[in-house]
Amino acid sequence: MTNDAETTEELAKFPPPPWRLHGQHWGALFRTDRPVDATEATALGAKTIFSKRLGVALLHYTSGTLSYDELIVSVPIRIGLRPYMWIRDIWVSDTQSQAGGIHIWNLPKQMAAFDWNEKTVTINDAIGLVARLRLNSAPTHWPWAFAIVPIAGSLNGTWQTATAKWRGRVSLSKPIVEEWSDRFSERLIPGRAIGFSSSRFLMTIPAAVTAAKRSETNNR
Repeated sequence: MTNDAETTEELAKFPPPPWRLHGQHWGALFRTDRPVDATEATALGAKTIFSKRLGVALLHYTSGTLSYDELIVSVPIRIGLRPYMWIRDIWVSDTQSQAGGIHIWNLPKQMAAFDWNEKTVTINDAIGLVARLRLNSAPTHWPWAFAIVPIAGSLNGTWQTATAKWRGRVSLSKPIVEEWSDRFSERLIPGRAIGFSSSRFLMTIPAAVTAAKRSETNNR
C-alpha cells in the first residue's frame, strides 16, 4: 500500500493541474485503410464515433507550465452520450510531462526524441521510428478561435476525463505524415484528412475526473 510520504514524493515530480500551455499546434483527423483499433476503449464501454478516422496531433509547447514536444494519436469516441477524444497513444519529450500525464490524466505517455529539421519533425522512441511529419504554417489573418476539447484517458483500465480550453490563431494548413510506424495497425490515407495548424495557441487543461464521478455530478 502506498503511504502518504510516497504519494507526496510522486506528486512532486510534476506540476499540479491546471496546466497552462502556450505554443504551436498541427493536427488532423485522417481517414484510415481499416477500422481503427479501439479495443481498449470499447472494452470499457465506449463507442467509436467514426470507424475509420484517426486523429494525429503534434504540439510544440514553448512556454507555460512546461515546455516540451508532444505527439498524440487519438480516436473520437462516446462514453455514454458524451463525445471525447480518447488518447490512445502519446509521446512526449519531457519526463515531468510524462509523469503528469500518467498520474493526473491517466494517459499512456511514453518518452521520445523529437528531431526538428526545418519543416519536418521525426519522432523516435526506444523501439524506433514512430512517425515523421512535414509541417506548414501558413500565415493567417483570421481572428482567434476558441474550442472546448474533451479528452479521455484509460491507462489503468478506468476512465479519466478532462475538458481542455483551447484558444489560438488558426490556419487550414494541416500536417503531412511522411512516415508512419508499422506498429500501428492502421495506415493513413494520404490526402484524406481534415485538419489545421496554429502558430500561436493557449491551452488550459484542468484536473481529471472519473467518468463515474462526472455522471454523479450531472445527476444532482
